[in-house]
Parts: sequence; C-alpha cells; structure tokens
Amino acid sequence: MSCIAEENAIIVISIQENNTLLAHTNVENVSARGEIEPLVGREWKVANQAGEEVAYSGLCWTPGSVVDRSPDLTINERGIWQALN
Repeated sequence: MSCIAEENAIIVISIQENNTLLAHTNVENVSARGEIEPLVGREWKVANQAGEEVAYSGLCWTPGSVVDRSPDLTINERGIWQALN
C-alpha cells in the first residue's frame, strides 16, 4: 500500500515495491512495469483562445503500472507524480 506523509511543506508519497501507481507518474527515475504514454493537452494561454496552446507534460507511467523499487514521489503542479530525487 502507499503511505502519505508531509515533509517540508510538500507531500511525499511512498509506494511499496510491487504495488501500483495511482496516478500518471513521470518516467524519470521511476522503475516500473506497465504502459508509458505521452501526456499532451491543450490550454488557455490568452483569453478567448481556448485550446490553442499545446501543453506537453512528458512521458508518464499510466495509473496501474507496478513499481519495481520503492520510490518516494511528489505531486507536481499539474497533478502528475514524479520522483523526489
């Protein structure tokens, strides 16, 4: 299971080995088994121009991927989990 603790005003998520990721997780420094997908979306950058800006959030493990090692993760401003180190 995962454990959530607060450290220095950031949330740290610890996932035990062989457990699943519960959110899209940046592939950098996270060893897992599962699907990888690019996260791409459209954003408002200027009023009245809905979806004209393409936002690329990187390559991510999909939710449900199984971690090979116990990573410590944090949540970035887009809600994507990423390795703390």
